[in-house]
Amino acid sequence: NSAYLKNGRSDHMEDYLLRMNKLFESIPEKTKIFILVIPHEAQVSEAYKERTEALNAVFTDDFRIGSSTYPVSQKMTEYFSTDERIEVLDPAAEMAQWEDDGQTLYFSNNSHLNYEGQKMIGEYLVEKIRSFTKHSTQTSW
Repeated sequence: NSAYLKNGRSDHMEDYLLRMNKLFESIPEKTKIFILVIPHEAQVSEAYKERTEALNAVFTDDFRIGSSTYPVSQKMTEYFSTDERIEVLDPAAEMAQWEDDGQTLYFSNNSHLNYEGQKMIGEYLVEKIRSFTKHSTQTSW
């Protein structure tokens, strides 16, 4: 329900975005803001999806592992699209690839990132920040 903003989640998302925007208003204009969307484990691996289905979760026909096109990510990107300071980062595709490459990113008994998952997300963020820093020193945004 969360990734698809169904069953009342859309209203929660609107409230959340308004609160985020209010927070961002207090941040200096020259500050780059990254919003990191951590995908649910089922979004990055067939094995995790099957484990979630075993807990009676139901997925829609358009569910795609590794996709960054879920409404929660799209809504954030759309909502903040006019603020050049904000970049929404959704590493679902990268995380699906890491899983395909043999990394286990989530704990086997719950849907939280394990040490390896935290480490990989940290490296992902460092890469994104370095990329921005390199680009921002060459051009003004």
